Amino acid sequence: MALPFWLADYVGAGPFRVTRFEMGAFIEGAAFDGHALGRSKIDSIRFTYYTDANTVLANLLADNGHVATDSSFDLQQAIVLDREWSAKGKVLRNPVGVRHANINVRPDIVTPRALLDVRARRALAYSWDRQALADSLTEGQGTIADALVLSQVDYFPEVDRLITKYPYDPVRAEQLLGELGFTKGPDSFYASATERFNPEIAVAQGGRNDTEVQIVVDGLRRVGVDSSVRIIPRPQVTEPYIFANFSAVLIGSANRAFVPAIERFRTSEIARPDTRGRGSNYAGYLSADMERLINGYETALQRSERNQYVAQMMKLLTEDLPIIPLYYNLEFLAHVSNLAGPQVSVSTDAATWNINEWHWTS
Repeated sequence: MALPFWLADYVGAGPFRVTRFEMGAFIEGAAFDGHALGRSKIDSIRFTYYTDANTVLANLLADNGHVATDSSFDLQQAIVLDREWSAKGKVLRNPVGVRHANINVRPDIVTPRALLDVRARRALAYSWDRQALADSLTEGQGTIADALVLSQVDYFPEVDRLITKYPYDPVRAEQLLGELGFTKGPDSFYASATERFNPEIAVAQGGRNDTEVQIVVDGLRRVGVDSSVRIIPRPQVTEPYIFANFSAVLIGSANRAFVPAIERFRTSEIARPDTRGRGSNYAGYLSADMERLINGYETALQRSERNQYVAQMMKLLTEDLPIIPLYYNLEFLAHVSNLAGPQVSVSTDAATWNINEWHWTS
């Protein structure tokens, strides 16, 4: 990978050809006359790497850059740009993923064991004030998610028609837990004759995760769910089984949610010895019906047929509830006002998909 062939000497067929490549610093390119979709309307570009979001913000405010892509800044910087840039620039909000909670359904690990019963998982879903969570973490710009795909996808109306939804309803949660023998004790928390309903909420350390998990736990405790926090340290996130040995709930993200995140719920993605403890089915969810739907989705050739399989997958997930969708993730793209062409996109992979059409208006 260090060979010049893959770097400064690389020749491709994109809208810009590399003219200079300084590793870890910047890439410069010139419009490629032979591009299949026509020569780019901008003659040259310089793509600079920054690892700090505030550095990106400072450069934009100082007119040292024209566009920021690839998740290079977050909500806090977007709010500042909204306020400080005014007519000088625009900030696009791109819905790219679904923040969700994986519910452990492994009989040998899960605590409390009531979570093996779907009624307990549904009670947990009803206990979650997802709108308050989204508002707190997105400055009121986020929306709750009822499915593990983006609402912008063309097949979402069918998904929305089929899925089971879980609005914030502590009364319904209490009814479901009551069916399982749980009642509120003198301390106002749910317990049965055999166990306390005390799911631990785990999340990987970093970013807004620490704040997010505390908001979740505080909200659950207010409705009688004696929840607690587990922060998984950064050095541990690459260890085998680390995302498979949480006791109750693990919060994570399903990005690129314009397609179903089948790795989150297919059997082959369960961490086992033969996978060396790796796998993205963190909940340990096993379902023959889901495997049939995944196989149909992966082998169907017609888009309409594939979309029907996705809708049925989302329906089954909301019935069995190994995953609780929480809210939609936002990522941001900023550009100066006199640069036309950048658009809201549902994929972080394609923020610059039409860069050959970008052009200066003045």
